Order: sequence, then C-alpha cells, then structure tokens
Amino acid sequence: MMARRVVEIGPTGRRLADNVRTLREAHRLNQPQLAERMRNAGRFMHASGISKIEQLDRRVDVDDLVGLAIALGVTPDRLLLTGRITPDVADQAIELTSAVQMPVLDAWQWAVGDTPLSGSDVDVNDFRRENRPHERPDHRVDMAELRKHPELVRQAAALVRAARAEGVGLALLRDFVELATLTAINGHESTEQEPARPPTAQAAQPIVAAIVTSELGVLVGKRVDGKPPWTFVAGEQDTVKDELPQDTAIREVKEETGLEIEAGDIIGDRVHPQTGRTMIYIAGHPVRGTEVFVGDEAELAEVKWISLDEAYDLLPDMFGPVRTHLENTLSAWGEDR
Repeated sequence: MMARRVVEIGPTGRRLADNVRTLREAHRLNQPQLAERMRNAGRFMHASGISKIEQLDRRVDVDDLVGLAIALGVTPDRLLLTGRITPDVADQAIELTSAVQMPVLDAWQWAVGDTPLSGSDVDVNDFRRENRPHERPDHRVDMAELRKHPELVRQAAALVRAARAEGVGLALLRDFVELATLTAINGHESTEQEPARPPTAQAAQPIVAAIVTSELGVLVGKRVDGKPPWTFVAGEQDTVKDELPQDTAIREVKEETGLEIEAGDIIGDRVHPQTGRTMIYIAGHPVRGTEVFVGDEAELAEVKWISLDEAYDLLPDMFGPVRTHLENTLSAWGEDR
C-alpha cells in the first residue's frame, strides 16, 4: 500500500497559523477558550486542534477557517492576510502562494473585491460586480449633484483625510458610512455630537494623479527635478475651494499639457510610501484631440503618450490598481485598432 502524500502547508497557511495565535492572545484567550468559542459557533474542535494549527501540525479547511473567524471576531480575509496596513508596509510584498506575490495593499484590495489581480484579463467593473454583490450595481457618481452641496463635500473631504491619517482606505470608509446610515435609521446615533472640526493646517492637501488614456497610450510627463524621472500628470487638490478629485485632474492636465479631458472614476488611493502624501488616482480620456505640450516648464521637461510596455519601464513602481487599469484599458484600445 502506498503511503499518502503529505500536502505541505503553504505561505498563506503559515500566515493563518500566526494570525490565529496573535489574535487569540490579543483577545486574552487560551486555546481551550478559543476551542469553546468555535464549538459555540457550530464548528467542533479540541484545544489540541488549536495547538496543532498554531504549530503548523494541522491544516485548516474552509469550515475551520470560517469557524475560527467567527470565534475571533474577524473576517476570513483577516486570517489569511495581514493586520492593519500602515504607510511603511503598504507596498511590502506578501506571498499568497509559492508563485504569486504582491504588495500587501494590492492583496487586500483583491481580497475585498476592489480590484482584480495584476495581469488579470478580468474587467474591473465585472470583477467588482462579481465580488462585491452587496453594492448597488447601478451606482454612478453624479458630479453635478455633488457640486450643489459644497459644505457636505468639504465635510466629506475632511472625513477622508481623517480616515487616511488612521490608515483606513476608501473601501472601509464606505462601510463606515453605511454603518452610520443604518445607525441613524435605527435611531441609535449619539445625541452628544461634537461640532465638525476643520482640517488642521498641518494636513497636506491630497495629490490627484490623472491616468489619461487614449488610442496613443497613457499620458506621462518627465519631471525637471527627476524625482521621480517620469510621472503621471498630478497636482494638489484644492479642498479649500471644495474642489473634487475629478476637478483637480481636469485642471492639472489642462495646465500642464494643454489637453482637455473628461475625468472618470477613482481608480484607487493610498498613502504614498515614499512621500507620505495621500494619493488619489483618477481615470480620464481626451475630449478634444490628443495633441499635448509642456504647459509648466518649471515642473515638466517633456509630456508624451507612451505604450503599456514603456509605462512598465518608465514607471516601475506603479501603483497596483493603476497598473491593472492600464492593462485593461490599453489592451482594449489595442483590440479596437
């Protein structure tokens, strides 16, 4: 009789074991107490089973995973990935399998259904519809309606800045808004609300990067100071004037390249690992021709359209969701040609 082949525990399994131990200790639970919580959740497991998981002597199946998540008060994703993402770890590589690695922030955005894996041929919108079924599929940003409420836009901008300072991304921030909405509907909001506080003088304005694409490729500029050598057209969002990120993208592209664009959806956002500044990436496309020129010679030495392959070479540290957006968008342009 042939012996059964032992399936080795991979990198995600090893990370899960470490997460179980770390979270159990954070909740001040011993192994028997965690096992009891799992039994209460409907997944029977002895304390010795918890011990074997933490010591990598036992594999975790999907039912174990869900039971552990319930018992520890987290999502299965939290057990499979990492804890809080701070600017210094957002771009650190995380190993999902022996063959797949990516920045930890990209891994989380994939896991929660925000963006597909880099290199995937899945359409971003199709990916979100499939993996975020709780969101309204027909939701579209009504820019004209937003501009009718400048004070609410200002308060929302202040909330976004506060969330970024806490390391909270837009996806989780949307969940906070949903929770606040449900709380208000059910009549549980606090009656002792603090007055809204204006942003502090030290809070730097977000940087908006316009990811402008056409049949010629993606629009980039060569910086005069070389830091970095090549970049997308970008500039500070004027939140004092209640400027929306889309407005910033339109303004900056016009000022720096002479190109008129229509700004679309937010591709993603992050705290930049080198500068510590909040970055918001906006999709866009030309509305009147594709001719460009250097409009700000103090900042840019050259502006031009480049191909996807050139973008890989000139912008090697490209943000994951932007890379995915370009792969999907420019590939579609290539097919049309």
